[in-house]
Amino acid sequence: MAGYDELKSKGDECFRKGHLELAFVFYSKTLDTCPSSHTVLSNRSLVLHKLGRHESSLEDAERCIGVNSNWAKGYARKAIALNALARHKEAKQACIAGFALQEQAMGKVLVEEWLKASRSLVDTKYDALKKPPWSDLLPEAADLFCNEYCHLLHAVTNFRISDSQGMSHDDMVECVMQAVKIAEDVLAEFHHPITPSLREWAKAATIRFESQPKSDWGRLMNELNTEVTSLVRWLKDGLHQSLRQVMDPILILALSALLVRGNVLCQAYTGHYNTEYLGYASIGFFEQGVLSDPVFTAFHMAVLSCILNSYRLRGALNDDEVQLIRGICHKLENLLQHLPKGHKNYQILFDHYQHTVKLFREICAKVITGFTGSHDSEEALSELEIALLKCEEKPDEAMDMAVKYLSDIATKSSSEPPNINLIDAENMLYITGILAKLNQHDQALTVFHNGESMVLSLMATMISNDVLSLDELPASITNCRKLALSGAIWLKDKFPKDAADVFIHWKSMFTELRAILIQLGLRDSYSEAYKAIEGYALKGDVKSRHHVQENFQNQERHFLQHHSLHIIRALYSQNYDSVAAVLQPTDVVIDYAFSIYNPEHHNPPQSQACAIVICPKKQPMMFSMPNKEVYELVQSWPKAVYKLWCSQDDMFKQITESLSNILFPSNLRKLLLDPMITRVFICPDVDLMCFPIDQLPLKDDDGSVLPLYERMSVSVLSSPRELLRDETVRSLKATLESSGDGLVSESKGKPASGISLDSNKLSAAKEIGTLSVPPSVGTNEDTERFIRSTEKLHLVEPHLECFIVANPDYKLERSSEAGSSWAPWVGFLSGLLGFTEQPENRRIPELKGSQKEAEAVYGILTKRQSLKVHPPIVQEKATMSAVINLRSPHVLHIATHGYSSTQQNVQYHGNFWADESCGILLAGAQTFLDKKFDRVDAKAGTGHMNGMAMCGMQLEGTCLVFITACDSSVGGRPAQEMTDSVTQALRAAGAQTVISTLWAVSDNDITEFVSHFYHQLLTVPHCHPSEALSYAKAVMKQKGQSMYYWGAYVCHGLDNPIDHVHDI
Repeated sequence: MAGYDELKSKGDECFRKGHLELAFVFYSKTLDTCPSSHTVLSNRSLVLHKLGRHESSLEDAERCIGVNSNWAKGYARKAIALNALARHKEAKQACIAGFALQEQAMGKVLVEEWLKASRSLVDTKYDALKKPPWSDLLPEAADLFCNEYCHLLHAVTNFRISDSQGMSHDDMVECVMQAVKIAEDVLAEFHHPITPSLREWAKAATIRFESQPKSDWGRLMNELNTEVTSLVRWLKDGLHQSLRQVMDPILILALSALLVRGNVLCQAYTGHYNTEYLGYASIGFFEQGVLSDPVFTAFHMAVLSCILNSYRLRGALNDDEVQLIRGICHKLENLLQHLPKGHKNYQILFDHYQHTVKLFREICAKVITGFTGSHDSEEALSELEIALLKCEEKPDEAMDMAVKYLSDIATKSSSEPPNINLIDAENMLYITGILAKLNQHDQALTVFHNGESMVLSLMATMISNDVLSLDELPASITNCRKLALSGAIWLKDKFPKDAADVFIHWKSMFTELRAILIQLGLRDSYSEAYKAIEGYALKGDVKSRHHVQENFQNQERHFLQHHSLHIIRALYSQNYDSVAAVLQPTDVVIDYAFSIYNPEHHNPPQSQACAIVICPKKQPMMFSMPNKEVYELVQSWPKAVYKLWCSQDDMFKQITESLSNILFPSNLRKLLLDPMITRVFICPDVDLMCFPIDQLPLKDDDGSVLPLYERMSVSVLSSPRELLRDETVRSLKATLESSGDGLVSESKGKPASGISLDSNKLSAAKEIGTLSVPPSVGTNEDTERFIRSTEKLHLVEPHLECFIVANPDYKLERSSEAGSSWAPWVGFLSGLLGFTEQPENRRIPELKGSQKEAEAVYGILTKRQSLKVHPPIVQEKATMSAVINLRSPHVLHIATHGYSSTQQNVQYHGNFWADESCGILLAGAQTFLDKKFDRVDAKAGTGHMNGMAMCGMQLEGTCLVFITACDSSVGGRPAQEMTDSVTQALRAAGAQTVISTLWAVSDNDITEFVSHFYHQLLTVPHCHPSEALSYAKAVMKQKGQSMYYWGAYVCHGLDNPIDHVHDI
C-alpha cells in the first residue's frame, strides 16, 4: 500500500498537470493515512475551490487552521473559499488574522483576497465609476476597495471633468487629508504601525506656497523634499510590502488632488510657482523608486507636464531654468517610448508630450530650430487678441498695434538669414482680422495671403529639417487651420472666392498630405515592411524584428522630410476654380468646417461653424452655422441609432429635421432642389463625419419631404481637394522625376532583398524601397511559404478584374505536419502591426450570411462580360496574404468583421498611421485571439489586417471597393483631421470610390441590399456608385425595412462609374 509521501507526491503532480479530480482523490487518500496533515488539508482546500465545491473547500481550510493556527496559508485558503461563497466580511477577518502571523510569502495573497472582499462590499452605485466616461478619467492604479475611497475618487474625478469650477485650494487640502485618513484606517485594520510621515508630507504639500514670503521659498522647498524623502523611505522600508497593493492607489489618489489643483492653476494662467511646488510634492515618489512600476508611467508623465506648465508666462528664464525644461522634455520622451501604444491613456499622454515639446521650442527656439523671438510671441499674441477685440472701440490703438507688429515681422523677415517663426506668421492672420474690422479690406487681404503663405512655407521648412515631427504635425496644422479659417470668415463678404480658397487650402490638409505621400511611395514601404516583419517573426529573429521597425520609422520620417515641400506647394496651388473645373454641370460640393475661432467672443472663448458651396461656373456661396447646436444634435445620434434598431424612429426624425434646417439654409436648399443638380459631394467635419447626412430631409415648394438620397446621389469627401488628388499625384511624380529628386518605384514581382541601415548613404526616397524580407530569412521554411503565398495573385488585365473576399475561416489553423517553428514569435506580430489583443475567450461570430452575399455579388458581376470575375475568396483562402497582394482590382467586395475606434485627438508615434485604431478580421483571427501560436497559419498571420497594412495595398486605379464590415466609415482622428478609418486607408491606398458603413450591420440583412446595388450599377449605363446606392436604399425603404439595416452605407470618394476606367 502506498504511503503518505507517495500519495501526496502523486496528488501534487496531478494538481500541477491540471488533473483536479485525480488530485482530490490522492489528497483524500493521503489524509486517510494522516488526517492531521495541515499541508494536505490546505492543498485539498485549493483543489476543491478550483472544482467549484466551495463549502467543502471552506471545511478543509477550517480543519487546516484547527490543526495549525499559526500557518498563514490556512487563513488564505479560508479567505479564498469565503470570497467564493460571497461571505466577504468573514473573508476580510480571515485575511487580517492570517496577516497578523507576518508570513512574508503569504502576505500578497492575503492582501489580494482582502481587496477582493473589500471591493465586493463597496456600494453598487460606484460600479458606474468603472464604466465610460468615468473609467477614462480614473487615476492610474485607482482601486475601488472601500466606500470612503470611492467617495473621494468620485470627488477628485468630478473636479477633473468640471467645466464650470475647478478645484480650490481648500478642496485640495480636504481631498489630500481624506486620502491620508483612509491610509491610516487601512493600516489600523491590519494592525500595522502608523507613521507620522504621511501627515507631515500632506501638511507640507498643501501649504499656500506663493502666499509665503519669497525669502522663505527656498526653505519651504527643502522642507518639502525632506518630507517626501522621509515618506519614500517608510514606504520602502517601514511598510509591509504586501500592503503596497493598497497604499499605492491611496497615494496616487492624494497625488491626483495635487495634480488637479496644479492643472487648474495652469489653465488660469496664474500661480506658476504654486504649480511647480505641487509638482515637486509628487515627483519624488516616481523618481525615488516608489511608484516606478510601468502602470504608473501615465501619472508620472502628467506630473512632469504639470511642472513644465508652471513655467508658462513667467517672463525671462535663466540658463538653469532652460536646462531644467530640456531635462523634463527628455524624461517625457523616454517615458513615452516605454509606454505601450495600446495603453488607455496613450493619446492623452501624447498630447502632454506635444505641448511639452512646443513649449520647449518656444523657449529654446534658437537652440533647437534656428528661429528666434519665439518665447515673446505668446505675450504678443495676447496683445493682438486684445487689439482685435477692441479695435472698433479704439481703432487708432488697434491700427498702431497692427502696424507695429507688421513692421517687426518685416524687419525679421528681411534679415539674413530670416529671423521669423511660426508664431509670427500666425500673428499676421490675427492682424488680418484687425484690418478687416477697420474696413481696410484690401490691406487685410494682402496681409492674409502673406501670412498664409508664410505659415505654409515655415511649416514645410520645419518638416524638411525635422524640426516639426510627424507626431506634432496634426496639432500644428489644426492650430493654423483655426486661424486661417477665421481669416476666411473675416474676408468672405468682400472676397468670397479668396475665402473659399482658404477652405480648399486648409480643410483636411493632414488627410491629403498623408494620402499623397502614401501614393508617392509610402504604400510600397508599408507593404514591404509588413512582409519583412512577417519574415522575421517566422524566423524568430527578435533583434532584427526591432531593427526592421526602427528602420521603417526612420525611412518614413525621411520620406516625409524629402517630399513635404513639394506636396505643400502643390496643395497651396489648389483653389476654388481648380475644384469647380473638375465638376460636372449637375454636381455641387458642400464643404463644412467646425470649431473655427470666433473673434467676437473672447470670454469665454467660443467657436463657430461655416460652409462653402462650390458649383461649376458660379461664385462660391458661404454661410455660418451654430457650432454648439450641431454638436449636440450629432452627439445624440448614437442613441437615435439604437432606437432605430428598436423600431422607434421619433428621435431619428427629430434630429434629422433639426440638422437639415441648420446644414441646409434656405439659399442652399433652393440650390439642391434645382432639377439640374443630380449629385452632391459633401465634406463633413469633426463629429458630422459619423452622421448619415444623406438621410437629412429636404422639403420642396410643394410641401413634399424626401431624404437627400432620394432626390440625388450623395458621395462623401474629406475635403473638396480630394477630387484633385489623382491629378496632384501624377503631377508631383512628373515634377519630382524631372527634377531628379527621385521617387519610390512601383514594386514589381518579388521584393528586393536586404535592408539598408546607413541612411546617410542613400536618399530618403531610395531608402524606402530597400525595406523588405532579408535573404537570411529566406532559408526558413515558414518564410518561404509566406513569400510564395504573396505571389499567387496576379492580374491579367489591370482594372478589369473583380475580387470578392467573404466569410473567412476565423478558426483557420495550420496543418499539424507543417510544424510550429515560428509559434514563439507570432505574438510579436501583434505589437508591430499595432493590434491590441482582445480579452481572452472572446469569440468572433461566424458570418454565414456573408457567404450568400458573396455568391449573390459574384452572380451579378459575372453577367458583365467585360469584367473578369474571380470566384469568391472565402473560408481558409480569405487570408491577409490573399488580400494585401491584390493588384489594382477593378472592383473589390469585402464582407467580414471590422473594428474601429472613434477616439478623438489620436496622435502618431513612429509611423504615419495610428494603426491600432481600425482594421478588418480575416482567416485565422480567432486562432491568434486564442493565443494558439503553435497553430497559426503562415498565410493568415494574425488575421487582423489593420489600417497600416491596408495602406500597403495596391489599389491604384481600383474603381470601387464595397466593404460591409461594421464601422468601416468611422475612426479616430488627430485633432480635427479624421484619417484613421478603414475607408480612409483604402482611399489613401488608391481606391477611387469606397462604400462602407457608419455603424454595426448584420450579415443576414445585407445580401438583398447589395444585390439591388450591383444590379443597378451594372444595368444602368454609366451609373455612379452613389446613384446605385441611393437606388438600393429607396428599394429597401419601399419594402418597409427599417433604416437601421441599410442606412449605414455611405459612398466615399470620386464616385466614378465602374465602366469608366480611370486613366492612370
